[in-house]
Amino acid sequence: MGIAEVGALSEVDQSPVGGLQWSVDVVPERIAVLNRDWPALAEADGLTIKMTSLDRAALLILGVHETDGSAYSVVLPLEHGDLTHYSVAYEEFGLIADSEDENDRLDPEQLISISFVDFTGYIASPGSNRILLEEIVLWEGAPDRTNITCSIPGGVDGPQGFRVGVDASFVPVGEQQGHSFWVGDDRVDPLELFTANGANAFRLRLFVGEKGESKLDFATEVAKRVTPIGLKPYLILFLSDDWADVNKQPAPAEWAALTLEERAEAIRKYSHETVQHFIDQGITMDFYEIGNEIDYGIAGVFADTKHPRDPHTLRQSIWVDDAFLIKAAIEGVRKADPEAKILLHIATSWSPDFASAFFQAMADLGVDYDYAGLSYYPSVFGPPSAIQFCVTLDRLSTEVGKPIIIAETAYPAEPPTGGLFQDWRRSLYGYPLTPEGQAWWLMDFLEAMRGRKDVLGVYLFSPDFWFSGELWGPFALFDNEGMARPAVASMNPGP
Repeated sequence: MGIAEVGALSEVDQSPVGGLQWSVDVVPERIAVLNRDWPALAEADGLTIKMTSLDRAALLILGVHETDGSAYSVVLPLEHGDLTHYSVAYEEFGLIADSEDENDRLDPEQLISISFVDFTGYIASPGSNRILLEEIVLWEGAPDRTNITCSIPGGVDGPQGFRVGVDASFVPVGEQQGHSFWVGDDRVDPLELFTANGANAFRLRLFVGEKGESKLDFATEVAKRVTPIGLKPYLILFLSDDWADVNKQPAPAEWAALTLEERAEAIRKYSHETVQHFIDQGITMDFYEIGNEIDYGIAGVFADTKHPRDPHTLRQSIWVDDAFLIKAAIEGVRKADPEAKILLHIATSWSPDFASAFFQAMADLGVDYDYAGLSYYPSVFGPPSAIQFCVTLDRLSTEVGKPIIIAETAYPAEPPTGGLFQDWRRSLYGYPLTPEGQAWWLMDFLEAMRGRKDVLGVYLFSPDFWFSGELWGPFALFDNEGMARPAVASMNPGP
């Protein structure tokens, strides 16, 4: 029997071609749930599932449930119309954030039921869909270690010099608050520590405004600090006076009431003056990122979850205005720095169709950019998204043909237990959520990306932010006392 939240239709019928056809109609911020009792789960170590999303791309949560009521899950991204199969070991399921288990681990012998949750209405484009569940096979044994060594496609030859970067603008914030960074008994400068262990680049965020954290004066001092020690900065023009990301793109207060044309002119002027400021300060930027995670908008133009988020609809509406504003920013940047290279960056690395459509749309709309950027947080969705990430890289390489930059990434050294990112705790098989697992993952991921001639670099997001506690502490390269974790050494490729 299908179970649905209010506002979401959920029906199950026998498919004409075999298997089950699950029909859903998900409205914004609602989910549809399909539950099945399946005692045979207790006799297996994992499962392989084959399914097709017939009408649109979808995001499903695959859950398994123990007799004590605790629930574990992985996330399954589905492209539109493509038969997709995932093999997932029970070890790769993460405890659902609002669930409790007395021993905090999945016990296969206690599994009694399975569920599918369509939560597309929270992330992407809601609406009606049919999901064909063709086959689910239980198996015993252990799978191979999660494959993050993506196949190397034909690709393109990017500029020489692989970037191992850090987005570590919280360092001066931590120092001002009295927090320290340690290696053993030695207090260290974390930026110098990163450099000594192989980092050579820095992701510098900039909010609109003169004074305050990540605003012009602050970012200038950070740039002056990192450049002499060998971290070449690139500048992110957030085009917002605070955080902007895939979930929000607020315009600065001073631009909020402007028309699109007036806002473009303000962006052009701001971008020119900002880049000229850094040039006048003697700071050379590696390249420039326009906006941050601009999948659904930029500088106040934004498709929230009540707006269709499929690429076709976005291409006809949001992306047209985005491109207009992005082109204005690029004009301003290149007026000050004519040779400037431009990065566009999105969060949706788990959807090859979406990523390819976005970057192709920007090119079609006349945006003259140089690099395609992605965020990649493998513990958000777990093993299935690692597979899709590799497909996304291959698709961008062959269909978009621009060097790729992993603009943000991180892997936790312990399971997040609270705060904004508490659900980001789905481990990859072979990479437990421990300090050692974090180190293994980072070493292997960097090796895999160095092995691709289409990937220009990888930037670790907030490896310094240990003092945020449960917010980002599990993802930092320092523990909750400021002691360097083993993953710091994973940045160095070795001999």
